[in-house]
Parts: sequence; C-alpha cells; structure tokens
Amino acid sequence: VRLIPQNSMFSNFCHVLKPIIVTEIRPGLVDTRMAKGEGLFWVMPLDKVVPMIINAVSRKKKLQIVTTRWCLINWILRHLV
Repeated sequence: VRLIPQNSMFSNFCHVLKPIIVTEIRPGLVDTRMAKGEGLFWVMPLDKVVPMIINAVSRKKKLQIVTTRWCLINWILRHLV
C-alpha cells in the first residue's frame, strides 16, 4: 500500500470534487432517425421530449420516465408482470 502525503496534488484535487449525480432517463419511443418504421406505437416528438429530459437533469432526479404514456406502461410492467 502506497500512502499519499496530505499535501500532495491528489489530496488537493479531492477537496474540489463534487458528487456525481446520475439521472436515469426512460424515453420510450422518440421520433428520431433510429425510430423509423410503420405503425410505431406512441412515438413522441423530439421537441416535447427534450425539455422533459433537461428538466429532470437540472432537478437532479434519479429516474425520469418521459411522457405520461410511458410512465403508465412502466407502472403496469413493474406491478403486474
């Protein structure tokens, strides 16, 4: 085990670090180039999804299920399956 002196650069760096906050985003189907196809169910426009994601990250939420539709599907899958 190698000990690092208290006055080292590493020690000074550790005092500056801020905690990392992770936000899990569950967007469902968003209308992008990746979600192309016929008859896709409940595809959300990008201009509606982006503000919801930005809001969740700025509020430091742990989980954001984008749109009420997918929130309902997530609840059903979590409680009934």
